[in-house]
Amino acid sequence: MKKITKKTFLTFLALLLAAMSGGLQAQVQTTSLKVTYVSGNETVTDELVFDGAEIIILNNTVTITSDIAESNKSYAFDNIRTLAFETTEGSGIKAVKLPSLKAYKDGNVLRINASEAIGQFTVYSITGDAVYNGYADNTNTEINIAYLPHGVYVLQAGASHVKFVK
Repeated sequence: MKKITKKTFLTFLALLLAAMSGGLQAQVQTTSLKVTYVSGNETVTDELVFDGAEIIILNNTVTITSDIAESNKSYAFDNIRTLAFETTEGSGIKAVKLPSLKAYKDGNVLRINASEAIGQFTVYSITGDAVYNGYADNTNTEINIAYLPHGVYVLQAGASHVKFVK
């Protein structure tokens, strides 16, 4: 196994953190950090809440500090095997079941099926323009898409999105 240098690790970590901070600002999500390291003869993984935390690498020690005391940890740099960021819903609910939404094209008709009443739905072009707005008070509906030019579209109903091609 190839050993990474501290410089490579720090560069990767800086790029990853920069990408995450730009992409998650407006979303309601929680980021956790999974640290896999060697302790004695076994490999251990800690999962730490990372929101508002920082990683400090100093004197061959990696320290994660946070407002949450349980997430404050230190590791010997050479013992760390992987660092993995994971983003989850920030509601505190362990499992969120989102309604399923399916759509398929049948000629010039888009058939929409959902696990719950569809409600308000919108079809967007690939450029983000709303090209169709509709409402269905049941779990399935269909819309005529004959007038739409060929291209890629996104159907949005509540928090669910489905991409389709005409």
